[in-house]
Amino acid sequence: FVLDKDKICLGDMVQVTNSSTGDQLEYTWSISPSGPTFAPNNTAGAPKITFPNNLAIGNYVLSVSVKNAVCPPLTWRDTINLSRAPQLTLDSIADFCETAAFVPKATYSLFGLNQPQDYIDSVRWTFVGACVPAGQTSTLFNPDTVRYCQPGTYTVCVTAYNRCGSATACRTFDVLDGPNLNFVLDKDKICLGDM
Repeated sequence: FVLDKDKICLGDMVQVTNSSTGDQLEYTWSISPSGPTFAPNNTAGAPKITFPNNLAIGNYVLSVSVKNAVCPPLTWRDTINLSRAPQLTLDSIADFCETAAFVPKATYSLFGLNQPQDYIDSVRWTFVGACVPAGQTSTLFNPDTVRYCQPGTYTVCVTAYNRCGSATACRTFDVLDGPNLNFVLDKDKICLGDM
């Protein structure tokens, strides 16, 4: 048996190619956890397996038991990894006075997995206008402190990528120019009653 792919996304279909030999073979396909569907059914020699959009992502173990009326069954297994496009949000960023220094934080949807790296292949942060990091980008899931050295309006974005797609979240914030006081008195010495 050969699967046309073993790394798929929600909504995808896997086609089984069967080059088994033997007389009057009977097939019984199953998958764990349950949820994917077999076409035309789970007794076909080379079914198509569809993974609906409502399934949990992770590993699915596909099994087939093959027998005939007189021979004991043989079992074949393979694992199919089911994923989905990333989902994420970026925490809000407060406005600052004169300069800014903060650690940006994204919240990655885990869909029951332990960590975002279990289904997200890479991330790219952009910090246009930042003085630190010097390259104004990061590929860390949780980047270090970012610094903006001049007043202005800035946007921070993070994009997460995997084989099923990408997702981007952005936040805009301001670094405000602080008050610059400049008062001049027309007189610095006055008498009682003067203005």
